[in-house]
Amino acid sequence: STPVQEKPEVEAPPEQKVQPTPPEPAKTEPTKVEPAKVEPVEPEPVVMPKPRPKREPKPPSRQPPAPRTSAPPPAERHAASASLATRGETAVAVLPSYRDRLAAHLQRFKRYPSGAKSSGAQGTALLSFTVGRNGRVLGSRLARSSGNAALDAETLAMIRRAEPLPAFPPQMTQSSLSFTVPVRFSLR
Repeated sequence: STPVQEKPEVEAPPEQKVQPTPPEPAKTEPTKVEPAKVEPVEPEPVVMPKPRPKREPKPPSRQPPAPRTSAPPPAERHAASASLATRGETAVAVLPSYRDRLAAHLQRFKRYPSGAKSSGAQGTALLSFTVGRNGRVLGSRLARSSGNAALDAETLAMIRRAEPLPAFPPQMTQSSLSFTVPVRFSLR
């Protein structure tokens, strides 16, 4: 018969040793657990808000009553402000046509300076001015130069020659308006 070879037992390194499983505990009867003692808890007191004391009426003032005004009652004031709002909307609608009339009026008074024209000078000046309801120019200035002194001088002379400018239409309630317009000098 062939001899049975026995394999030598190889010991595993210490970190790889398998721990034996602990034996299962023997089954015993369940232990009786007594219910925990519950001590009564007193409810927290409910805090009710304190009622506010009633205010005592103020003693009558010893000052004389305010004088009567000539201001209209609130209902009339509201109607008046609604009317102003409508007029304001109308004024906004009328403003573009007034601007167009104003531009056409200024254009009629624009002159190309002969010296600047013969030398071929061209440019666009920006003219800022304020006009009153009656069409009077309340102030004017050059907001931006055209780059040519003769054209700038003509721009300021044009606004003076154009006075009086068109008066405001009745729908425009402003006392004055300010404008900035380009004044273009071109050989074409």
